[in-house]
Amino acid sequence: MKVTMYEIIYSKFYATLVKKLGFRFITKGGTKGIFNMGKAIPILGAGFGSVFDYSTTKIIANRAKKVFSEDGFINIEALES
Repeated sequence: MKVTMYEIIYSKFYATLVKKLGFRFITKGGTKGIFNMGKAIPILGAGFGSVFDYSTTKIIANRAKKVFSEDGFINIEALES
């Protein structure tokens, strides 16, 4: 099972938040509450957004490198995986 950088950072951040703010506060809002808090506090929102953007862009770039070769041909086998 692959674990993305986003999942690692998010899980560590979530664990730290639970310790600092209290279990009841976090579980009441769930992940939706976390993302709403990210919108309310700009620094958290920037952190969430940048980690998400980085991880998704890296996945897309790696897939593009596998599919498109330097000689201009498309690698069909890479599309199927």
